[in-house]
Amino acid sequence: PGQFQPNIPYEAPGWGVNSSEADPQNMAVTIDAAAAHGIDFFLFDWYWYAETMGGPPFLSGALEQGFLKAGNKDRLKFALMWADQDCVDIHPAKRNYASTYRAADVPDPHMLLLFDGFVSMSVAKAAADYVTSKYFTQSNYYKVPTKLANGTTTNCCLFSIYQMEYLAKGLGNITALASFFSYFRASAQAVGTCLHLNMMGGATEDPSYIPALHVDSVSDYGWMKTVTLAPFPEMPYEEVVTAGVQAWVQLEKKFDQIGVPYIPSISSAWDASPRTLFTDPFGSWGYPWGTAFHSTPAQFQTALQ
Repeated sequence: PGQFQPNIPYEAPGWGVNSSEADPQNMAVTIDAAAAHGIDFFLFDWYWYAETMGGPPFLSGALEQGFLKAGNKDRLKFALMWADQDCVDIHPAKRNYASTYRAADVPDPHMLLLFDGFVSMSVAKAAADYVTSKYFTQSNYYKVPTKLANGTTTNCCLFSIYQMEYLAKGLGNITALASFFSYFRASAQAVGTCLHLNMMGGATEDPSYIPALHVDSVSDYGWMKTVTLAPFPEMPYEEVVTAGVQAWVQLEKKFDQIGVPYIPSISSAWDASPRTLFTDPFGSWGYPWGTAFHSTPAQFQTALQ
């Protein structure tokens, strides 16, 4: 109940011959559909690990091989969200591996850790230089109005970091993180642009360290992060919308107090069940198990309005 799987749009007529987002022809169909329906830009999940340096970034095929090589890429802008977290071998996840992302500085022995999300300063700086030289120089990188240190406002490249506390722990502390952000801004300036730094995820819980980092905006991953989803296995979408909007009001007030804009997000659905082992039972055992929600196009339109 509450799950509609498999849900693979590329298998629909006219959406390409295979399901690879790294195929520029498939991505071109996606770009045309998005642009025709009022979408302005794509925000790509992006990953960077010491273990994969020297080659293309981990899981970058959809962006580098698909989107950036699509013949119609200029119909849409794009930006990045650095998902700086451990890469854990739980896909598919077995029942005994619920909530296996680390909570402390050292991973638990039972974690199926593939790539370490706690990156060093040298690894982080390499990531910044790759981003500014490879992506910020693209003509269709998404820019937003940003207030600079000198008090002027200009359009800067939007770059979001998910769960920034991971990055702080890897670098050592908030002071080291602030130093890295200064380096990142200088790297952007070196290629003729500027950085709009968006904090996604952890900031919605603790805004106390934001001023020291000079973050330009904060946001959240979606309503699955700001709404308590219940009952199991499915929460009616209308109830999710109501709770999500109530959360926005409180979050906007919280960040207004420190002078940082809050950017809300609207979720059309949430269902992590494809990340689990389909032969196992499915219960409310923690991510990636738990309560799902979904919407019809009419329900989502109403939420947007």
